[in-house]
Amino acid sequence: AAAASGAAAARRLGLRRGAMDYFDKAKDLYQQAVKAVQNKTETERKLDEALSNANWGASSTLMREIANLTGNYQEYTVVMREVFNTMQQPARNWRQIFKALTLLEYLVKNGDKRCVQEARDRIHTVRMLSGFSYMDGAEKGAGVREKAKALIELLGDEELVQEEREKARALRDKYTGIGRDGASRGGMPGGSGAAYDGGLGIGRYNDDDTASDKKEKKKKDRKKKEKKEKKKKKK
Repeated sequence: AAAASGAAAARRLGLRRGAMDYFDKAKDLYQQAVKAVQNKTETERKLDEALSNANWGASSTLMREIANLTGNYQEYTVVMREVFNTMQQPARNWRQIFKALTLLEYLVKNGDKRCVQEARDRIHTVRMLSGFSYMDGAEKGAGVREKAKALIELLGDEELVQEEREKARALRDKYTGIGRDGASRGGMPGGSGAAYDGGLGIGRYNDDDTASDKKEKKKKDRKKKEKKEKKKKKK
């Protein structure tokens, strides 16, 4: 009886020690995670926010800040690395993949010129996503596929890239009120992205075109048609 009682006590002691070891390891992991977050740079924190798995998009203000960072070579490297790493995440992270494509498109139009060249150099990563598919109760890949195709088309047309960059520059100047003396007068409007459910958002996080979006799309389609007609005439 004494032996049995001693064995039971030993088992209880072992269980307590095991539980203590488990909680100690959990505590260590938690502290490591907190330390990792605290050690992140401002750029990394901005990217975490812009490329999160949350069901809303990054604000225009946040993307503008990230685009500005690409003017610094060290920060540019961090930004582009994170964007392309996010694109290669497992398909279940489809929201983050879509956000990475959206941010890359924004950088091509608003970031440093080298963003355009690197996007072209790594176009195979984007091209792989043109066939993206993921089922989670419903098909969630349509938005990713269409965003990838739109980006491929943009990067393949130098004239269109320049046109989009000029439009983006004009818009920035309009809202920042750049005067002749180069002084900034005002700021870009912000705003959060709407919820994105994986549908055909094509550049947004919802499926419905606004009136201005439709007008802009018609304008682009008309210009493409005019370019094709000019090419036919030359032949």
